[in-house]
Order: sequence, then C-alpha cells, then structure tokens
Amino acid sequence: MPQRKADQTTCFQRLRWRGAQALLLLTFVEPFVRFAALLIPLCLSLALFGAAFWQLERFPALSGFRRLIFFGICLALYGLGGLPIFWLCKFIAFDVPSHELLPFLVPEWGGAGMGGGLYLYVLLAVVSFAVAWLAWALRRPQSVRLMVGLLLVAVALPAGWWLVQNGIVQKVQFGDLDVPPLRLWLAPEANGMIDDQVALKRWAIAQFVVMMILLLGAVIPSGPVRRIPIN
Repeated sequence: MPQRKADQTTCFQRLRWRGAQALLLLTFVEPFVRFAALLIPLCLSLALFGAAFWQLERFPALSGFRRLIFFGICLALYGLGGLPIFWLCKFIAFDVPSHELLPFLVPEWGGAGMGGGLYLYVLLAVVSFAVAWLAWALRRPQSVRLMVGLLLVAVALPAGWWLVQNGIVQKVQFGDLDVPPLRLWLAPEANGMIDDQVALKRWAIAQFVVMMILLLGAVIPSGPVRRIPIN
C-alpha cells in the first residue's frame, strides 16, 4: 500500500512538471502566434490578389469582359480557400486577445458580426488590391494599367482614412482629455490634438509609405521588369 501511494505521488509530480513545462512553452510561443495573427491577413490578402493577377498571365488570350470574369472567379476561389485562415486570425487577435488593448480600441459595432475589425480587414483588402495591381502593371507595363494603378493608390488613401476611422474607436481617455487614439498615434507630440486636415495628411503619408514598401516587396521577387513597349 505505501508503495502504491509513492507511485501515485511520483506520477502526480511528473504530471505537474510536464504541465509546468507546457505552460512555459505556451508562454514563449503565444506572443509569436498573436503577432502572426495580426500580420498574416495582410500577407495573405497580398498573396491572394497577386495569385489572381498571375492567373491572368497564364491565359493571355482572354480579353475584355471574359478577362474580368475570369479574374473574379479566381479571386473568389482563392478567397474561399483563405477564409478559414482569416477567420482564425480574427479569432486569435480580437475574440481571445491576451490583453484588453485590441478590444478596447476596436469598436464592437459593425457588419457581419465583426465589429470594427471588419473595416480594418476591408482596409487591408483595399491596400492589397492597389499594391497587387501596381506590381502587375509594373511587370507587364501598359499605359492604361499604370494609370489605373495610380488612380487606385489615389483612391485608396481617402478610403483608408475613412475605414480606419470606423475601425478604431473615436475617443479614449488620456489623462483628463478624451483623445482619438488614431490621432494620438499620428501626432504624439501634440497629444493627438490636431485638426482633420493635418490628421488626413499624416495618415495619407503613412499609408502611402507602407504601400510603396509592400510594392517594393512584391516587385523584387519577380525579377526584372519584362521589357514590353508601353502602349
């Protein structure tokens, strides 16, 4: 009987030690998983749009309306394939966060049961589509494609400003003041107390720089630009 109790104690000690090791491993891995949940949607959306444009190059005979339909079908299929990953990232980042910062900054209201996160994901889609189009236009240069790409970038800037304003709460308590968190990030030297025009200009500059960095990353792996005369 004493031997049996000793064996049970030893078993419990081993289980406790393994549990402590598992908890230590989880504590180490968790920050990387949560950071990945924030970064993967951007990378995945860029990959989905880039893959759809790549499919267009495989069928150069398509033109006009057929080309548009084919692109839409490819994008829908890729989107359905990536939807579980998007949902998983949303679940990790917003539904079960490790702290209250993200739920505090992202409002609960919004469409599709996603709250402000829906606007942020639409912002990722807008930026990703504009970058993927520009990368495609630079690899297969034509005047119309380049002009459309520049137009997309111009439209993405005010659209991004509207989306991010709806995706983040309007005001947070900062000392004795109610300050918009987005403007606090854009103007920390003024505690976020800037007017609408200044905030829009700073956001446009920040978004444009990010889009150019993403464009550079999308163009470099494809190698030199194919030398086709611009029509």
